[in-house]
Amino acid sequence: MAIPYTYWQDADGWFVGYWSDYPDHSTQGRTLDELKHMLISLRKDICEMIADGTWTDAPRSVGQLEFA
Repeated sequence: MAIPYTYWQDADGWFVGYWSDYPDHSTQGRTLDELKHMLISLRKDICEMIADGTWTDAPRSVGQLEFA
């Protein structure tokens, strides 16, 4: 099974990423391999929380700021 993820390298050299179906929950690694390891760990944590009923996805709100 292949699950898509999004990643990039930040200005400090860290690889940052998240599972595409959970964009609010990111993780990071010093290398791309470390990021992949951290993503797998994050996925396991999310699946465990879903299974035991402790997972909640906070609702999002949209705001608006006015600029002069």
